[in-house]
Amino acid sequence: MVEMIIYILENDSTHSDAASMYVIVTSAPDDLIPNYCCISKFEEIMFIGHFMEEQCHNHSSSPKEQMKSDYRNKLLSERVALLKQEIQTKRALLLLETQGIVVTMVKEEECYWSSLSRADSIISDESQSTRETSGHKKRVRAKESEEQRQRRLERGRERERARRAAETEEERARRLEIKRRKDRERRACESEEKRRARLKRKAERDRERRANETPEERRRRLDRIRERERMRRSMQSEEQREIRRLQIRQWARERRAQKAPKKGFIPENSLEVVIIEKDM
Repeated sequence: MVEMIIYILENDSTHSDAASMYVIVTSAPDDLIPNYCCISKFEEIMFIGHFMEEQCHNHSSSPKEQMKSDYRNKLLSERVALLKQEIQTKRALLLLETQGIVVTMVKEEECYWSSLSRADSIISDESQSTRETSGHKKRVRAKESEEQRQRRLERGRERERARRAAETEEERARRLEIKRRKDRERRACESEEKRRARLKRKAERDRERRANETPEERRRRLDRIRERERMRRSMQSEEQREIRRLQIRQWARERRAQKAPKKGFIPENSLEVVIIEKDM
C-alpha cells in the first residue's frame, strides 16, 4: 500500500475521454495504476512519488534525516495542496474507470474507490448524508433553550446584515423585487382577519420604531414620505388631484369634530342648528 497516488491524465489516442484531470486517491492499492493511460509530466510525477515513498518508508531517527524528511514532506504537502485546489474548482464528481475500479471525488478530504457497480450507491449515500444532516439540525433546534434560540437568530441576522451591506445596487433591487412579488402573492390569498392582524402588527412596529428614532432618522423618514408624495402627485391627473384635496378637507373636518371643543367655541353642527332655528 502507498499513501497517495496522483494521476495526471491527458487526451491521447488510447484514452480520449481522460481530458486532463487530476485525481487524488488515498490509501489505494499499488496495482490501481492503469497501464493504458498516457501519463504526461513524467518528471513531476516521479518527483512527487519519490517524496511519497520517502515519507512512507523512511523511518530514520537521526535529527539530520528527520529534518530532510520534514522538508520533503513540506514540499510534498504544498504540491498536493495545489492539486487538491485544482480538483475543488471543478465542483463536480470525477469518475475514473481503471480496470473495473471507480474513484469518486466527493469532498475535498474524502475519496472512495469501489467496483463500477457501486458508483451510483456512493453518490446516493452522499445524498442520504445530506438529508440526515438536515434532520439532525431540526432535532437540535427542537431541544435548544429560548436563550440559545435567540443567540442563533441574532447570528443569522448579523450574517444577513453583513450580506446586505456587501451587495451591489443591482442585487439589492433584485432581492427587493422578489420580496415584493412574494408579499403580493401572499396577500392575495390571505383572509380579511389575517389582513387586519397584519396591519395591526405593522402599525405597532411603526409606532415603536418612531418612538425610538433619532432626529436624523425622523428627518430622513419624512423626506422619503415627501418624495413619495411628490412622485405620486406628478403621476396624477387634475381630476385625481381635486378628489384628493376634497378627501383631505373631509378628513380635516372629521378630526376637528373629534377634538374636545374649546371654551367659548360653538361647534359647526351646533351653529347650523342655530341658523336653522333662526330661519324658521
